[in-house]
Order: sequence, then C-alpha cells, then structure tokens
Amino acid sequence: GHVGVFQMGSVGTPIIGRPRPSHPPRHASQTQPPATPRIAKSRFSAADSTWWCAWVNYYVQYPAAHAQQSLAQMRTIKEKHLYAKAGAPDFRESVDAEIAALELGDAGLLQLDYQANCKVD
Repeated sequence: GHVGVFQMGSVGTPIIGRPRPSHPPRHASQTQPPATPRIAKSRFSAADSTWWCAWVNYYVQYPAAHAQQSLAQMRTIKEKHLYAKAGAPDFRESVDAEIAALELGDAGLLQLDYQANCKVD
C-alpha cells in the first residue's frame, strides 16, 4: 500500500510510515476542527481544570483571607499537564494574565474566569 505522512487529530504530530486512510472518517461535523487538541481532553487535564477551579472558588469565597494561599497554589499551574502540555497558547496567556493581575491585587480576570468556567450553582 501507499505510505505517507499525515497528522493525527489537531495535535500536529506527523506520523511517518503508516498507510494513509483510504477515505476520511465519517463524523457528524467535518467542517469544524475540534476546539482544543484531543490531548486536552485527557484525565490529567480534567483533573487540572478541577484543581484550578477549586482554587479560583476558594479565592472568590473570601478574598481577604484566601488570596495569598490561592495565589501561591495558582502559580504552580505551570507545572501541571493542562498548562505545560495540553493548553493552547491563548489559554496559557490568559492564565498568566490572570495570575499577574492577582499579584497586583486585581481580581477582575479571576472573577471573569469564575463566572465563565468555575462557578458552581
């Protein structure tokens, strides 16, 4: 058979030496690529997202008492899979901006993150 180079998913890692699929896979929607690479859906990333939101929620509950501990923990996101391996550049930039703002005493971006991603009703 024909041997070619193709990309798996949206991760962009070329796989060399495997045969090309003879026809595209049949999915409900082939017009839009997934919003995030498949790797971002891993259990590590899900755990990291839950971890992040736990600290966001802890901060929001009582900022005066929880800010220092929350911020110290949030800074360690760079060691987590979600940030280091799975996060898209715009995700990392937004997390970096959120942490930088918190370091200056501005919780506005954190409040937006809380409302959009972490709020538990």
